[in-house]
Amino acid sequence: MQILILGATGRTGHLVLLESLRRGHAVTALVRNPSSLDDLTSTLPLTQKSNLTLVIGSPLDPSDVLNAINTASSSSNNNNSQLVVISTLNSRRTSESPWAQPHPTDSPPRMMADSISNVLSAFSTSKHDGSIKVIHVSAIGVGKSTVNAHWLLRTLIAHSNIKLTYDDHFQVEEELKAAGNGTGNKVKWVIVRPGRLTEGDDGNKAKVWPAEKGMVGMTAKCSRGAVAGFLLDAAEGNEWDGKDPIILS
Repeated sequence: MQILILGATGRTGHLVLLESLRRGHAVTALVRNPSSLDDLTSTLPLTQKSNLTLVIGSPLDPSDVLNAINTASSSSNNNNSQLVVISTLNSRRTSESPWAQPHPTDSPPRMMADSISNVLSAFSTSKHDGSIKVIHVSAIGVGKSTVNAHWLLRTLIAHSNIKLTYDDHFQVEEELKAAGNGTGNKVKWVIVRPGRLTEGDDGNKAKVWPAEKGMVGMTAKCSRGAVAGFLLDAAEGNEWDGKDPIILS
């Protein structure tokens, strides 16, 4: 499978990269600074390292995204196969505080939405002749999952800078759902809503929280490793195509 990762240098993204390679996929990562992955790539087995291609650029630059898609497509002899784009992008803030404003240059208001829009536009003009599946890591409380967010989280979203990030996630979802409409469409999408993210991998497999059960507890969590595993499962299968599961570990 051909996989293009946006956000591969992040705390979730690098785990997605490792899991993709572990499963034997051809992986392309669009990164601004390839050296930020040096520590990770230096430890990879040669069989995995040979399946990784780094493309320098920004997901906010349409030409960089087109280059990344064409590079990912050329990594397979079967250009009619499905290309999977996994986005773990998230807003960078002006400080480590979760209440800080998004960074004015690194995270404009539609940073994630414009990045996904660039992917969808580039796909239509790329060399790739097959279909594309875009998997985006969103959040509980975005869009229709507002009813599943704890009342305290909903209050924080409404009255803090977190709302700016949630608004961006919502615009991503609108972009994907609009692109995926229509019979015979070559664009598929999956929107994943994890609980409170914890670092690393706790060894637990992500479990889907049925949306009809209502509000998710404020302390409900999901490890970044469990998220990575779920994203790859969604990439390899079709169970979650056109859906937006809430996952907890």
